Amino acid sequence: MNEYLKTYQMKLTAIGPVYVGSGREINKKEYMFYKSKTLGVVNTYKLYSYLQNKGLASEYETYLLDNNKLGLKAWLAKHQIEPEDVVDCIRYQVDCGDALEEGGNRLQISECVKDAYHMPYIPGSSIKGMLRTILLAYEIQKNKSAYSGMKQTMKYNLSDGKGRNILKREIGQMETIAFHTLKNEKRKEDALNDNMSGLQVSDSEPLEVKDLVLCQKIDIMPDGTTNKLNILRESVKPGTEIIFSISIDSTRCPYTIEDIMEAIQSFGQMYYDNFLSTFQKFTRPAADTVYLGGGAGFATKTIDYPLYGDDALEIIKEIFDKTLSPKAKREHKHYLDHRYGVSPHMVKCTKYGGQILQMGMCKCTYQKLS
Repeated sequence: MNEYLKTYQMKLTAIGPVYVGSGREINKKEYMFYKSKTLGVVNTYKLYSYLQNKGLASEYETYLLDNNKLGLKAWLAKHQIEPEDVVDCIRYQVDCGDALEEGGNRLQISECVKDAYHMPYIPGSSIKGMLRTILLAYEIQKNKSAYSGMKQTMKYNLSDGKGRNILKREIGQMETIAFHTLKNEKRKEDALNDNMSGLQVSDSEPLEVKDLVLCQKIDIMPDGTTNKLNILRESVKPGTEIIFSISIDSTRCPYTIEDIMEAIQSFGQMYYDNFLSTFQKFTRPAADTVYLGGGAGFATKTIDYPLYGDDALEIIKEIFDKTLSPKAKREHKHYLDHRYGVSPHMVKCTKYGGQILQMGMCKCTYQKLS
């Protein structure tokens, strides 16, 4: 047994829905509401074969290629085909939860990531990315003087720069300060010096399609006002247990499992004190709370709050001013950030079981395996 290598079974219990996207959109011609509160995603190859036997292949090809605004169910009904007639063409079914039902706007659905067997799962890279952000914030909070120079450099370069990659170099330099401690290469910036290479995170165990629910994107303002957006995501249901493992090689990684849990607690406190406390609907998260995946919000994925603290409002608002397109600026209304006293001035949520829940919110626990 290698005493320097410790392995733990980790469990994330979803408190809010968790979305990790595949990058693929399911459009209105690929799904239909065919049962109460159930959405069916079709296998287009099987559906084409079925329609070919009905002599409708040409019409279906035209429907797929043109700008027809009909949803799939309405198009099938136009050709006297009921949802029950094509049940064998359904690839999988998803619980609609509290998302928009039949009769609402036809929305594209952001698909969650799935494995080779079409089972949803959470990639280890997504989990490790979350932990990396948490640990970087932890290092900044523990040793503010080591990052004071970068703090001023970022502020200066922000005022002078523009574009989506603004501050990318400065953030990389902070990661170098925090994590590049191994001295395997002459250049400290080299990836071989990254002590996080000693923290290995597995993909989660496969979940099941029944663990998924459709979630509509809802923004919550500081005064409790809600704004529903026409965006649906396949997400892991609240209550689902996401099981994975981490291995810590103590010859490379300086963090123990206790350090990681302490960093999680520290990040949650920072997130609440500098951001979430501005919003009426939310209370301080528990010490073992993490925020995972897409739609969890800017504040869960940045080190600007631990770095700038009370000054973060001005800095983050300027980041948005420099990186967003004119259209995005109008849509996100960051000119209101000062009025609300927080930037961004919304928490990313959804509705599930009649409750407003934060996207990506999970309880993190562990047990030692070796």
